[in-house]
Amino acid sequence: MWQDAECFGATPGAGSFSYGLKPDPLPDIPGSPLGAAIPAAPEGQPRAAGMAAIPGVQNPPTSGEVHMIANPWSQRGYRCRLEWGRRGARVAAERGDILVVVDVLSFSTATATAVQHGGIIYPRAWTDDPAAFAARVGAELAVNRREVPANGRFSLSPSTFLGIEPDTRVVLASPNGATCSRFGRAVPRLLVGALVNASAVADAVVEILSTSDLSVTVLAAGERWRQPSEDGELRFAVEDYLGAGAILAGLPASLTRSPEALLAERAFQSSKDDLATILAECGSGRELREDGFPQDVEHAARLNVYDAVPAMDGERLSALQSWGSASGGRSSTDPPAS
Repeated sequence: MWQDAECFGATPGAGSFSYGLKPDPLPDIPGSPLGAAIPAAPEGQPRAAGMAAIPGVQNPPTSGEVHMIANPWSQRGYRCRLEWGRRGARVAAERGDILVVVDVLSFSTATATAVQHGGIIYPRAWTDDPAAFAARVGAELAVNRREVPANGRFSLSPSTFLGIEPDTRVVLASPNGATCSRFGRAVPRLLVGALVNASAVADAVVEILSTSDLSVTVLAAGERWRQPSEDGELRFAVEDYLGAGAILAGLPASLTRSPEALLAERAFQSSKDDLATILAECGSGRELREDGFPQDVEHAARLNVYDAVPAMDGERLSALQSWGSASGGRSSTDPPAS
């Protein structure tokens, strides 16, 4: 799948992201810094004139607070937010949010599958020279789907990780989910979520937020057009929107949602009985099926079959160990390893 990170075509020489540096070629964010946090309106306090109540969206800012917002797109005042793509990852980092990266087809699903079975993933951008990085850390390099098994064991195809040995290190590059994961050292915590582990990721988010005053940004990574148009590179990805919504649906109502997050959650709730069909028939799913990888789409559409939560630790993603069930191990619902 061109948009979703086949591990080839990298341009060496662009260094990896580190805290305090903006990874080039990401655009600057208008209006940064985003300003101070806006407290939620007390229960029963009137809204600003002309602000209608939005069902399910609790305590929007009052009129006085509205004038204090430095960036109207910041979703300030809500514990749960939704953003898109690389710019969204940077926005979440500037806010100091927990970041959950959702790239259903296929980085997040492949990573969740690898970590469930005890693997360790090093996410890289194509511009990070993944091959050189793999040599440096003593890891195997994931290759193009079509190059398995001739040139390597692993790719963005989730099924290639079903037989991974525990503690195996794999460098996995993609222009979307893996690239957004470079912000792991710039946020308090970075997790990777998909449909296959949505409930487990939601539980982890609840635990983290319950012991802090932080907020969470659930990031729909989106895809990239092969030929960017006047509207830019980023392509709306149905699968990532639904994956983000699945994670948000697992959070308690006491964690306030922005309207953006609320609508993603409702989209998932209204579609959860048809995930296999929707993923197979959406643009990303059709592309993979036409390229000969229908099993990747089928695997990604399976809801809550894994309990592992990939969490960033330095430069690597491994199983979050704070919860006893999220320690890897073969799922009883896994298909046989190929």
